Formats: sequence, structure tokens, C-alpha cells
Amino acid sequence: MPSRNWPGWWSWAGWRSRVRPSLLADHLGRALGSSPPRRRLDLLLDLWTQVAAHRDAARRRERILATQARQSRVDDLSQRYTRHEDDLLLSDVRLDIGHEPSLAEAARWIPQTWHWHKYLDKALHDAIAATALLRAATAVADHGVHEGLARCEPELTAAASLMSDWTAGHAARRVPGLTGLPARPGCLVRDLLRGRSDDLIGQRLARARDYGIVVMEAVTKLLHAVPDSMSEWDGWGLREWRAAAGYTRPPDRWEQPPLFGGDPLAGRPADSETGRDLLWYADLADALARLHGHDAAVIDYTDTVPGVDYNARPARPEPFVPRLDSLPLAVAGAAQLVSLGAPPPQLCRDWTELVNGLVDSVGIAVATTGTFRVPAPLAAWDGLLVPDTKVRIDWARDPRTLADWASYMGNCIAGPHYVGDAAKGRCGLAALRDREGRIIANLEVRPVRGGWRVAELQARFNTDPEAALDKRVRHWAARIPPPAVPEPEPTVRAARAPSGRPPGRRPHDRALREAGEPLIRLVQDAMAAPEAVQAARTLEVLHGGLSAATALRRLGPASCARSPATP
Repeated sequence: MPSRNWPGWWSWAGWRSRVRPSLLADHLGRALGSSPPRRRLDLLLDLWTQVAAHRDAARRRERILATQARQSRVDDLSQRYTRHEDDLLLSDVRLDIGHEPSLAEAARWIPQTWHWHKYLDKALHDAIAATALLRAATAVADHGVHEGLARCEPELTAAASLMSDWTAGHAARRVPGLTGLPARPGCLVRDLLRGRSDDLIGQRLARARDYGIVVMEAVTKLLHAVPDSMSEWDGWGLREWRAAAGYTRPPDRWEQPPLFGGDPLAGRPADSETGRDLLWYADLADALARLHGHDAAVIDYTDTVPGVDYNARPARPEPFVPRLDSLPLAVAGAAQLVSLGAPPPQLCRDWTELVNGLVDSVGIAVATTGTFRVPAPLAAWDGLLVPDTKVRIDWARDPRTLADWASYMGNCIAGPHYVGDAAKGRCGLAALRDREGRIIANLEVRPVRGGWRVAELQARFNTDPEAALDKRVRHWAARIPPPAVPEPEPTVRAARAPSGRPPGRRPHDRALREAGEPLIRLVQDAMAAPEAVQAARTLEVLHGGLSAATALRRLGPASCARSPATP
């Protein structure tokens, strides 16, 4: 990470970032230095456009979600919707049987085909009303209350026409113990068309997401419960809805098989659409997805009811691709790729081509680096909180992780110096994360005699972290046990080359053993001779034993010649 010499703030195009001009200049030089001077301006302007579009999309998502109530009422509304459904079902049972049914009579009752058509029509109308409500919320977020509702008036009118006054009154009546919200979304659509105050309109639109989720779940259950014996259902009111609202998904690309079987709508004329094609079901999912900031829902075609995901988890960003959250971050990410060994492409028409060239090159360089050797005393703290703080430790274990961190933090923690030392276990590189998992600082620790020290601790764009956090992190690092000193490996004596002889005693040992016994017998006979016995007695008297004879034997011939004669 570069030295911190420039205090202050840097601002460009109204986007304030805590990045020093010297640091930005360094990043620009590394990322664009090899490009022709006239091309650099084109690349920056293209990057500016991409960052502006990215930020506009983020602000739009925030505006749309701001139209919805902060507290979800999905559970309460689901109970209200289910109770309303049960009341309608019991009403059909009473009408068919002719009296208040017993439990057994209600259990034996089987809906007729026209009952199923009625239930499917009601599900279709609720889905259309919820779709219109969701689209109105999105339009109001984009264009304001009056213009937004004016743009959606044809759709709202078509959805409201599918609900009679009696049906709306029955769905809006209060039920003791349940939420006061109407049971069906069509009631809210009718309120929007009455043109009351902006506050009332805001209250109605604030529940668009809740109604959309409840209706989606209820419709899904009904579609799975419809018996296979049914073969016809057109969907009353669908043509009027299409005339007013049109399509969000092209009919000629809708490959979902119709309910009860048949050819998909993609192979038929668009005006042959019926309720069985379930394209209206996808419309509701798409409206929910747009409210959550997506372009469309994820649809999986099946043999019966398509699978939908209206709030799919964002895809993991491509490795090493610079972030477009701000211009300094994007430039820092590109400079980081150059630091990892990617040569900047010479001829790039726009920022996307520059990034693609860097990413393709850096992938090979990083793949040859391998993983990092995190020393055991540091690895023991992985995922834990720094004492007396609320930040969690996350040690880097490969260059890819460092590149992701550097792209977000706007620093050079993924540079060759850091990567090389981390791969050899000479340092530990970590991200300090808050409760939500956001990185608030990068940390480098290195071993010293008796422990560890903080080599660098920096927040985004190499700014200083909070003083209290800095103090506690350094205090914690100084108390981490030192890395274990590896024990020297035992010296292994080289094995002697085999001599070709069978294992056993050495040759001179075998010769000594063979001659030893005869020599012992000869010595014993010599010591038993009268002359030897007399000599031993004389030595014992003069010197106290045979030790003098042993000493005499050790003397060389020259020493014996110089010794005085014994009397």
C-alpha cells in the first residue's frame, strides 16, 4: 500500500471519495500508461459513462424499494387471503349441497369443472391486479405520483374491470382478529383509480410487494392442485388485459408447455394465448423482480407449472473485474491487475476492452502463484473478533482473494510484494470486516523476535482507520504467539554400498576368534611352568602383583634396553 502523504479529499463529477490525488495519479499511470495519449481520454470518458449508468441503476433500485413499507405484512395478509378463499369455498359447498355441510359432507365434496374454472379465473384476476399494482409502484418511483399513475392508467383500469362492486366489498370487509387490509389486491387498484390524496396513494402502493408475494404463493398452490383431468380453460379477462398492458416477455419466446398439455405459445400466434399458457404468471414474477431491482424474474420451464425466482441472488462478480461503484475504484482495480502481472493491452476502443484484456492476462499469472502459507498462530484467529472490537479477522489464502479486496478497497494489497511474501509465509494479510461483512480495513502483520507486529493497517484508499481500532489491533497483534521454530532434521548417515559379502562378522574378527582359543591354552601352559611361577612370585614381592609385568610389556625394546638390571 502506498505511503500516506496526501491528506484531504478528492472529488470528481460530484462523487466524493476518500482517495488522495497522488494515489489516483499512480493508478491512472499504471492502468493507462501504455495507451496512446489521445486514447486515454476516450477510455476515461467511457469509464465515466459506465460508472454513471451503474450509479443511476443503484439509485433507481433504492427509489423503487423506498415506495414499499419497511415492515412486511406478508404473514398477516396471507392469513387474510386464505380466510377469504376458505369462505368462498365453503359458500360453494353450501350452495351445492343445499344446507350447512357436516365435516364428512365437506370432506366428500368434489369441485366440478366449472368450479375449477371459477377458481382459476379468480387467481388470474388477482395476479393481474397484483401485477398492475407493482407496475404502478415502479412507475411512481420513476416519474412521480401523478405522471406515474397516468402512465399506468390503462393497466389499472383493465385490472379494476375484473372486479365487481360486490366482489370488492366482500374482499374489503373486516374480519375480527385479522388485518384490516383488503383480502384481494383489486381493492387497492380500484382505490388508485379514484384519484384520492397522494398520501392515500402512497399507502396503497406501499403494500404492492406484500400483495404480489401473497398472490404468487397462492396461485402457485392452486396451479399445482388443479386435476389433470381438466383440459380447457381460456382465462376470462385475459384478452382485455393484453389489449391494455401488452407483453413484457415476447410471446414467440415463451416455451413453457400449457397447463393440461399442448404446444407452447412460442409455436403459435400471439393472439391464441389462453390462461393455460401461464404467461400472465410470468408477468407477475417479472413485476416482483423489477421491484427488487432485477430486469426480470428467473423462469425455469417444466412440464406443469414453471419455476420462478423473482429475487434471485446476484451472481458472484467475475474474478478480478474492477468495480464500477465509483471512478477511483474502477481505476484502482485496473491498476491492481497490472500489479499482478497483466500487461495493459495496447489498442483498446473502450474501457470494457481494456478490462477484458487485463483479466485474461492476469488469470494466468495468478494461477501459477498457488495458495498462501498462513502461519499457525495467525490461522488460529481466522473468523474471530479482534479483542474489544466488533471487527472480524479474515486471512487471505490466495491472490484471487487479495484482488477482490483491492478492487473494493482501492489499494495495492494484491501487489507482487505482498503476494510473494504471503506465498512464502513471511507475512499475514487480512481483511477486517464489520458485522455486515463489509471490509473496513486491510491488515499486514509480520513476524518479529518474540511475536508479531502490524506492518500496515489502512482503510479504503489507504486512509487511516479509527484511532481506537488502530490501537486495539496493534495491541492484539503484539500478543499473538510467535511462529514455531522448525526443529532441525536429524542427520542421516549415508548408507554404505554393499560389498557383495554375506552379512556376518568382519574378516579380522573371524580370524581372531579362530586363533583365540589355541593361544589361550598356550598362555595357560606357559604360566604354569616352574620358571613362570617363580617369576610371578618375585614380581608380587617387589611390585605387589603382575601389574609391573603389564607395564613392562607396554615398554618398547629401546626403553627396556635403557632400564637398569634387576638384582
